[in-house]
Amino acid sequence: MPIILSICGDPGGAAALAPVLTALHKIEDLEIVNFAYSHARGVLGKRNISYRALTDETSREEVKRCFDEVQPDALFTATSLNGINLEHLFIDEALERGIYSLAVMDFWSNYRARFESAKKTFHLPDEIAVMDDFAAQEMEKQGFVKDRLIVTGQPALDDLVADRSSDRKELATHLRSDIGVTAETLVVAFVSQPPIGEWGADENHPKYPGFSKSTVLPMLINALEQISKDSKRSVALVIRPHPREKEDDFSWVASEKIKVLVHREGNSRKFVQACDLVTGMNSVLLLEASLLGCTVLSLQPGARFDDCLPSTRMGLSGCARKPEDVQPMLRAFLLDEATRSSYRSRCENVVLPVDATDRVVAHLSKQLKTRQHSLS
Repeated sequence: MPIILSICGDPGGAAALAPVLTALHKIEDLEIVNFAYSHARGVLGKRNISYRALTDETSREEVKRCFDEVQPDALFTATSLNGINLEHLFIDEALERGIYSLAVMDFWSNYRARFESAKKTFHLPDEIAVMDDFAAQEMEKQGFVKDRLIVTGQPALDDLVADRSSDRKELATHLRSDIGVTAETLVVAFVSQPPIGEWGADENHPKYPGFSKSTVLPMLINALEQISKDSKRSVALVIRPHPREKEDDFSWVASEKIKVLVHREGNSRKFVQACDLVTGMNSVLLLEASLLGCTVLSLQPGARFDDCLPSTRMGLSGCARKPEDVQPMLRAFLLDEATRSSYRSRCENVVLPVDATDRVVAHLSKQLKTRQHSLS
């Protein structure tokens, strides 16, 4: 019986692996042994996917023992960006033992950083499953070998169809009751995310993107305060933390003119559908919100690099890339019905992605059969 060993650490990577792992567990004559560390443990646990927990300090020797015990025929990994990257150790061990390895990308950014260690060495699997042709082309430009890139789609987005709500008014009413505002209050979400990479929020680092939550949130609050004053409408800014963030990370965020609060309860996809406007930087939840039919505005004032958010290039969300654009674009996306209607119609007419899970499962199964045949 062939055995697949999986490993994930980041919540985004775990979310991409989870539907594939669920599907693989249903295949007879196939054994799956899952390892998880950091926030991935919570993601797999919520989906009732069994796993063996690893600490963030897991060593290469411990990884060797995992392989010795499991004796896998294939390795299936996420691509974390958490500074720990145990996936690198598992990839290296698989390569040393001649075991096939497949990694799954979960977003359109930081391609090389996902496989690069702090010592600038690369830990590349045999193949990488990527979201679309655009991502594959970008990765090729950054030096990835074309033949190792398999376009499958993003498995975590397969279930968006089921999460698209037909009754947003009910969701909006429930959220307003939950956060203590009236039905007339304009509710703006800020989908947060922690700094990525060793550069964090270091504005002097060459990889610093030009913005972070510490620069974007004050600009957002100032703009919403002015919009509230001009429109004579109450505004509530609801910050949705990333799973790696804590409430204390936002203790400095406040306003005397609009309501500001942190809200992490409930389902994220239902949350964004309950808001009048969804903002953020370039979190995957912004992409999901666009595909769910929400009005979405990405805030990237001072951006130094191209926008990596695919919903922008798909025309499903707006993007403010200059500080002077933040307030007028927020005003339009929040109050101008023509703008809102235009983006809503594009989002509602988009064909939601499906079948990425099946494509990854099929590819893994094919690789296992090919290797078993070559050994027989």
